[in-house]
Formats: sequence, structure tokens, C-alpha cells
Amino acid sequence: MEKSARIKGTLSIIQFKEGKNTILFCPALELTGYGANEVDAKLSFEVTLKEFLRYTIQKKTLNKELERFGWIRKGKKIIQPDFSDLLLKNKDLHSIIDNKEFKKFNEVMEIPA
Repeated sequence: MEKSARIKGTLSIIQFKEGKNTILFCPALELTGYGANEVDAKLSFEVTLKEFLRYTIQKKTLNKELERFGWIRKGKKIIQPDFSDLLLKNKDLHSIIDNKEFKKFNEVMEIPA
């Protein structure tokens, strides 16, 4: 069976603590996952991302949502908005950067073409 075509993109994710919970926040999609530790937070974020993709693909609104968030499609790649632009436009991200100890990392995502 032939594997369906995929489009690749990179997600910038911010990890920080809120009380006893670890939070993962993706400002380019405004998605969050959380848990008692980093592993639980990553699992929660994966569920959130998969559900976002499943729902928007089913409703045929994924491209519209990505455009709304400022993503650009170039061939078989999708490019998230520049982090500096997200920082200017997203109050939650701005507050995290200003008030929390955090780390930023990137994850590759693939979606059906």
C-alpha cells in the first residue's frame, strides 16, 4: 500500500512550569499540553496536536486555520510565523517570556498533503 503524501513543518514549543505542572505551549498554533512532568506534558501536547489536526482535516479547515495563524505553504513544507512576530502578537507568549523560566525547542510535524 502506498503511503500518502505528507507536508513537513517545524513547531516552536515553549516549556515552562506553572505551579507543579509542566506546560508545553505552541504559540504558532495556540495549542497547549500539560502534565506533572515533561513526559506527561509531551504526551498531553501530542494528543492536543493530533486532535487539532484530525478535527481540521475532517472539517477541511486545516489550510484556513494555518493561514489564520500566519503559516506559509511552500511546496511540501509549511513554515510557521517567525517567533519574533509571534512574540509581538501573542500576549500569552509575551507573558511567559517576561515572567517564567522557560526553554524553547523545535519539533518536526507532518500532516497529510
